[in-house]
Amino acid sequence: MVTVLDIRDLVSGMKQAGSDLSKLMNPFRWDDFFRDMRLQEPKVTPMALWALLSLLVVMVLPRIGVGDDVVLNLVILVILLFALWIGNYVMDFLLIAGYFTYIGYFVSGVYGIMDNLTAVKVGFQYFFTGIFLVFVMSYLLMVFSRWELGFGESFPLMTYSAIPGLLGGVFTAYGETIVLSFLFIAYSTILLYVGIKARVGFERSFTVMVMVVFIGGAVSMILFIILSFLLGTPEWAF
Repeated sequence: MVTVLDIRDLVSGMKQAGSDLSKLMNPFRWDDFFRDMRLQEPKVTPMALWALLSLLVVMVLPRIGVGDDVVLNLVILVILLFALWIGNYVMDFLLIAGYFTYIGYFVSGVYGIMDNLTAVKVGFQYFFTGIFLVFVMSYLLMVFSRWELGFGESFPLMTYSAIPGLLGGVFTAYGETIVLSFLFIAYSTILLYVGIKARVGFERSFTVMVMVVFIGGAVSMILFIILSFLLGTPEWAF
């Protein structure tokens, strides 16, 4: 049986994403959004394939002489599109938002002091770490909510909260707009607090958020260092 991409599903998904994004950017809709948000676990296989294949591509191709940034960007994009094709709504929303962060750091590197290959590696590290952070924080949210939330609830909450911060990564492309990326990250932090408060309750919301953010951030920093070693990214690039 041949799987055929249904354009109607694509249009429906784009409309849903646009609707969700508009609610996330409207402070008056936050509480209602997180109370009634779509609950959905990510598809593990597409996400694992994306992580493994894209990491191998950025690690291996430059070492075998395929160091052209155009080729690397094309392969990264093809792997991303494949993962989106076989993924589900919440997973796809997260990956697409993360790709904006990749674009921002890649363009920043190209117009900065980096060669194009290093710019690809730096952009990919921020992209990969951002997606990894959402998964780690989703698990931590389950732990610190005393398992009141399952992964099918914690993952969408973390994903929707992270969307503005990941989309805002595109503003790192130029020094004149980089402050906007920090504002979007702050916006995501506020969304996270509102989401946790809506799902866990006001009494524990701040404590849960602080623990999730700090531990998740620490784990992600370790991953970032490991990626630098695996990809051979020089320290001066950061």
